[in-house]
Amino acid sequence: MNLTALPRPFIIAVATDRTVAGMLGTIRRAADEGADAVELNLPAVSDLLPEELQEMLAEAPLPVYTTCRRRDFMSVYGFESLDLPNWTDDERMERQLAALHYGSVAIDMEMDTFDPHPAPPMGTPQAAAFAAKNGDPAELTHDPTAIARQREVVGDAHLAGAEVILSCHTGRPQTKEQLLAIAAAAVDRGGDLLKIVTPCRDATDLTVIYEATEQMFSGLPIPFVIIGAGSAGLASRTEGWKFGSSWIIAQLDRTDGGFQDQPLVREISRERVE
Repeated sequence: MNLTALPRPFIIAVATDRTVAGMLGTIRRAADEGADAVELNLPAVSDLLPEELQEMLAEAPLPVYTTCRRRDFMSVYGFESLDLPNWTDDERMERQLAALHYGSVAIDMEMDTFDPHPAPPMGTPQAAAFAAKNGDPAELTHDPTAIARQREVVGDAHLAGAEVILSCHTGRPQTKEQLLAIAAAAVDRGGDLLKIVTPCRDATDLTVIYEATEQMFSGLPIPFVIIGAGSAGLASRTEGWKFGSSWIIAQLDRTDGGFQDQPLVREISRERVE
């Protein structure tokens, strides 16, 4: 099933296990706890063989899509950069496109792919300083060549019968107009879904996120989610769907050194039912 066909709001469980058995166990447990689909982080299993990926996806009881983040980004999940491969943007997209032929239903592509200028890794002092003031978003290119190549990746995914999530981790707080501009760019580039993660410093930033969410819900032609990063934005992770976000990103367990901000699948699933 395509992600865009899932009833909304749907729940995405994030899988960052470092073994095939661990990934498959997470996928099965996610299904049991109420998730609707799984995000499989390819760098976590960088030595995964094609036949292993194909077998895992064939056994998955839920739709699975891939992400293939740059290695510095993966520190948010407790990974050390030197323990991960330093794949180029070309390699990251090639691996995700290949996974579509083994059963993945979608890929996630950052909106600065092929012209990278990401924000500092989340949770670092550099990221905190970067997020202190409003400014132009990171992870968003305006380079015509890079945009053309992104559209080619979207086209390749569509030829494989799959979908593309365009994602933007802005690194800096955004105005409502900036968030809407990111959304318009995602539609223009052919994205099937949109994910925006933006710093949220206080109640004012959270209000901006909710206002943008409501406006996108009334006019954006593709499913989307806007997440406020940081303690002031935690409510957006669990309640953004009440303002119009199409899905919720969650995890099965909180672990030492892992990403503490993501809610738990079982909690979100229970709340959605209630």
